[in-house]
Amino acid sequence: MISYIFISLDKFSKEVQNITNELDAWLLFLSSDKPEDILFLIENYPWFKSMYETLFNMCQNIEGVMDMFSRELYEMDKNTELLMIDEFSKKVDELKKEVVELEGDIIAKKNIITEKDNIITEKESIIAEKDSMIVQLKAQLAAQMG
Repeated sequence: MISYIFISLDKFSKEVQNITNELDAWLLFLSSDKPEDILFLIENYPWFKSMYETLFNMCQNIEGVMDMFSRELYEMDKNTELLMIDEFSKKVDELKKEVVELEGDIIAKKNIITEKDNIITEKESIIAEKDSMIVQLKAQLAAQMG
C-alpha cells in the first residue's frame, strides 16, 4: 500500500530551521529562492547545482519560458473548454429530463381537461333535455288550464 504525506511548502519555508537530511534539502529546494538557501544546498548537497543551472538557463531563455507558458495556457484553455462542454452537456441532459417530465404533466392535465369537458357536455345535454321537458310540461299545463 502506498501512502502519501502532503507538506505545505509555504509553511515549511517559514518554519525551517535546520536542514539535517535529504528530504529537508529537497523541501528547501522546492520552497526557497533565497540566495543563501541556494548556496547552502549547493555546498551541502552538490547534486542540486546542476538543477539550479538548468533552472537558471531556462530563465535566461525568456522566449522559451514564454513558449512553455503559452503551451501550458493553451492546454489549460483546452481543458477548461472540455470541462465547460461536459458541464453544459450535463445541464442539457437535466433539462431534457425536465422537458420529458413536463410533457408528461401536460399530457396528464390535458386528459383531465378532456374528461371535465366530457362531463360538462353530458351535463349540458341533461340540462337541455330537462329544459325541453319543462317546455313540454308547460305546454301540457297550459292546454289543461285553458
